[in-house]
Amino acid sequence: MVLKPSFFLFLILSINTVSAQIFDQSYIDPMPVGGKKQVNELIDKEMIYPEEAFKKKIKGTVLIHTAVNEKGIPFDTKILKSIHPELNREALRLFEKIEWIPAQSANMPTEGEKLIRVKFSIKRYKRLQAKRREIIYKHEADTSFKIYELQEVDSFPKFKKLKGASGIESYITENLIYPEMALRNSITGYVSLQYIIEESGNVTNVRIIKSLAYCNAEAVRLLSEMQFYPALKQGKRVRCKAEYTINFGFK
Repeated sequence: MVLKPSFFLFLILSINTVSAQIFDQSYIDPMPVGGKKQVNELIDKEMIYPEEAFKKKIKGTVLIHTAVNEKGIPFDTKILKSIHPELNREALRLFEKIEWIPAQSANMPTEGEKLIRVKFSIKRYKRLQAKRREIIYKHEADTSFKIYELQEVDSFPKFKKLKGASGIESYITENLIYPEMALRNSITGYVSLQYIIEESGNVTNVRIIKSLAYCNAEAVRLLSEMQFYPALKQGKRVRCKAEYTINFGFK
């Protein structure tokens, strides 16, 4: 068999691309904000199982491949493993809600590639639906995926009462579990976080802005479990970016 020059060129380029990442020990893949754990939580919170697929009991995993540029913006996104047209569309809708941290090479942001798996399980969806507190909103949801700053919205998001707490401060006070290692080492201070309040009112994409030893995971847990009445813009429920600081101090 005679190999054409174009094949050799493709082979050389492919080997060089793989080799560059293998030998660049400083290279770090692009990552969703909060990693795999937060992606799975986002999918659980935001999934709307397509009606036809649900009735026909169609399930499985949609595999999505994306490139992420040096600014953390995904591009050239495509489905590598398809299940059903409706499930594919819902998987891509959920994917659009994921915020990204770009790949790193020599401590500099760079382009990279990533795979995202969106699993559709009817049994799991039913279980999650039973726990969800569904609210019928009178305002239509914006479907553009745009994220607004607080100063851009017409109506700020409002905290929902949870577990008897009337506000964010009382909710945190009543539900914060002081990390054992932080107690042992007498660590006090603040964890500052940035997050997205979805048009559904759920909290996603929690990003740590200022960390505190042993306390970051608990701060993310507390914030991720909060629920809000979403922000409004021109009569529609919209996604909104917000920040909050949680104090870790001995009582």
